[in-house]
Parts: sequence; C-alpha cells; structure tokens
Amino acid sequence: MKSRLGRFGCFVMFVISQPWFAMAADQWKKVSEFPATEAIQAAAADARFAYAISSQNVAKYDRSTGKRIAVSTGDAEHLNSGFLWRGQLLCAHSNYPQTPERSEIKVLDPQTMKLSTYRNLGDYAGSLVWVVRHQNSWWCNFAKYGDRNHETFLVRFDNDWNELGRWTYPDAVIRHLGRYSLSGGVWFGNDLLTTGHDKRELYRLRLAKTGNVLEFVGRESVPFTGQGIAIDPHTNGLVGISRAEGKVIFVNTTGESPEAIAMPTRGICAHRGASDTHPENTLASFREAIRLGAQMIEFDVALSKDNKLVIMHDATVDRTTDGHGRVNELTLAELKKLDAGGWKHTRFQGETIPTLRETLAIMPTNIWLNVHLKGSAQLAEEVTKEIVAADRLHQVFLACGLAAAKAAQKVDERIQICNMERQANTLDYVNDTIEMDAEFIQLLGGTSVAPAFSKRLREHDVHINFCCANEAERVDALFQAGVEFPLVDRLEAMLKVADRHKIKRLRPVYRSR
Repeated sequence: MKSRLGRFGCFVMFVISQPWFAMAADQWKKVSEFPATEAIQAAAADARFAYAISSQNVAKYDRSTGKRIAVSTGDAEHLNSGFLWRGQLLCAHSNYPQTPERSEIKVLDPQTMKLSTYRNLGDYAGSLVWVVRHQNSWWCNFAKYGDRNHETFLVRFDNDWNELGRWTYPDAVIRHLGRYSLSGGVWFGNDLLTTGHDKRELYRLRLAKTGNVLEFVGRESVPFTGQGIAIDPHTNGLVGISRAEGKVIFVNTTGESPEAIAMPTRGICAHRGASDTHPENTLASFREAIRLGAQMIEFDVALSKDNKLVIMHDATVDRTTDGHGRVNELTLAELKKLDAGGWKHTRFQGETIPTLRETLAIMPTNIWLNVHLKGSAQLAEEVTKEIVAADRLHQVFLACGLAAAKAAQKVDERIQICNMERQANTLDYVNDTIEMDAEFIQLLGGTSVAPAFSKRLREHDVHINFCCANEAERVDALFQAGVEFPLVDRLEAMLKVADRHKIKRLRPVYRSR
C-alpha cells in the first residue's frame, strides 16, 4: 500500500490480553524471496521492483526475476530503512556510531538512481532508523543503543516538520532487544509493527489512550530477521531481509502462494461485468467476466432506503429491472423482489439485484475490483467497513471523489482510491491524482492518452484505467500508450486484443474455506 499525503484516518483502541513473553506462531508466511548482496540494512518494494538497502547504497531489482537493474550513486554513511512515497524511495540515514548524532532523510530517484538529501534533521538526540507516512504526518524513530536503548523514541511531525508528539517503547519490547535497538517499523492499519536487529520476530504496538508509552499488543514470528521493513503494496504484506543470507524476503499474513495474492499489472476491466452479453451489475454478469479471464471488474454500489449496500448504477431501478422507483426509496427486501435479468434476455429471468456482500463472496482473491461509489461520505464509510470485514483490502479500490475518499480513509486508511474528482484526460487531472496519493486514475475522454501522462503516472506508481473503449483499434492504441486497464463493455472481443499484447487472462484463485 502506498503511503499517503493529505489523508486522514482514525485510531481504533482496544487491548488484547497477552503476556509479554507470548509469541504468535505462523502469523506470517514467506511467499517469495531472491538473493541480493545489498540486503544488509533493509528492503522496500513497489509493484514492479524491489530495493535492497545497504549502509552506503541501494540496489534496484526486478522483483519477478530477481535480476539486479541498477545501484544508487551519491554519498551515504549509514542508511537504515526505506519506504516508497510519491514514486521515490525515502531512506532513514544517520552518522551512527559517531557523535554528536546527526540524522537526515535521503531520497532516491528510481529513474536516475541518484541519492540526495530530502530533509536534514540535525542532532535529534538519537539515530534515525526509520521514517514513514501515516495519518497525514511523518513518523520518525530515533534509536539509542546499549544501556540506553530504552530511551529509543518515536516522533510524529506535521507536514512542516513541527513535532506533534513523542512516545517511548514499553519494557515488554525493550527486553527483547539485547543491547541493540528497534531497526524497522511500519504502520499496518492502526497497528505499529516494529523489528529489532536480528531476531525473526515483530513487535505489534498501538498508541496508548493516555500517556506517552506505546501500548504493547504482542510478539509475532516472522520469516525474516530484524532490520528495516516496508509495506509491500503489491500484496498488502511486508518485505524484509535476511542479512546473514543476503536475501530480500516477501511475507504475508495468509500463507497463500504468491499466485494467490499477486494482482494483475495489465488487462481488461469488465465494465459492470460482462455487460454486453449479460445483465449488468448482476452475479451472472460477474461470473461470466471471471470465466472469460477479465483482470478487473467494475461495478457500482448504492445505499437502499434501509442503508443496505446494493449493486446498482442508476439512481432508479427502471432501466435494469421490472420495477420502478429510486434505489434510495426502496428497502433491500423490496429490491430483492425485482427481476434484474429478464430485460436483457429471458434466460436471465429471476436474476436479482446483488448486495455488496454477495458480490465480494463470489470474487477470486486475485482480480481487481473497481468499486464505483454512487454516493458520498456515508456510502464510502459503509462500503469500506464491508471491504475490511471481507478481508479484500488488497484487491479493492474505490472510484470516488475527494470527500468520499477522505470518509473512507477515516474508517481504514489502507483503502485504495481511484480519483474520480474532476475526471478528465488532462494534465491537471493527472497532477491532482498524484497530489492526493491515489493508487488509481480513470482517464476519461479522447481517443488515446498522451505518453507524458502515462510516464508521469508510472513514476508515481499510479495504476492507469481508461473509460471506456469497445473497439479493437482503440484498445490496442490505449495499451500502446501505457494504459493498464481499459474499461470495456464488449468483454470477450476486447480480451482478444489483450491476448495479442501477451497479457495473460486471469486464472482465478479463490480463498480456502
């Protein structure tokens, strides 16, 4: 998941009763790894590349093949960890073990592989070992070692680098570190996951309701050693290293194989399902899209009169059912009585309006779900709750405006967003999408996309959708221009265009029951 600027979340506070010495086994499973001689301090990753971090440099690897692409240039003494933000790799950096301690944030441009200084923090009474973004703030961890490692502290800064708060770590964590300190940390939802120096374990913490000591939740076994870790946005898992083995290691919490969680990087988006041949926004339409091998499915969610989440594009049911009236003036029970398939063909008579829960239940775990919100804040909040409950955060993104996006992120800041605010096919829309740190864009209008738009979006790790295209020549041109997911109605015909671009059709993987 990408770190975000200008986003807001909320902390959910509760205590899990667990003795300090207990360690959850098999919480995290290794899903892939590859050798990297630079995997000494930390690792980070985006959808296409992994970055192995040593004290003096960063190496860029193709994460699918393990091939090293390039090594950084520029001065560095003691890089500690890294995270990707706005298409660049930010690394904690210090002059450890020298004194007085000096800390700064280095920035790596993945295109030029040049390291430079992003922010000089000077002498902050500790060595900066990790920095991340969370809740529209910077979070920096400053380490102390030896007899003073209990003085290690976490600082929250605003966007102008004013200190907003400071926390220390509980004894239940410090006692596991020996004479070392905490080397890595990431926000994982509302939990802070931290690592030590060389043990195969994570420490899960939360902000306390009162006081400035972080609340210890528990220890968890993990298949990599300590040092710097990062969120893997491709799987919503973690990436770490084994210093002794010189490896970059990817893990997740499910234990499923990489094929079960790896998401498509290009393909065809089935607009309202296989809507050319099946009744749009129905389970029949979605199942046909899955059968044909679509890599993404787009569907629309609205609220019924009794605030149930239903799949419907129009404000009324008149066009796509045998009923009449506005969706928000009919209860779920009333909506379920309507025939949502007979208008398309008699063989679909009896098809009903599905709920969001029913829709998520039939979906493979490895298909993108483009969820278009037909409403604002309340709808965004309820949809996000449903997605979190269904454990679908890794594959769902909300196509919505800014107000709805902020409402969704208050429920869970991990929710992925496709910017639909002032949707167009312009540089302003591209820049606005990058500025809000959205994961997806849905370009609209025109016959193609300017290569400069595609290049800029790729540099900032924004997935590129385009609405809509139903001619083979146009879809072919969109792929050539860098569009990753054209939205189409003529699904079967447009999948054949993707075949010619050697884009593999989705082989659906379903969650074990």
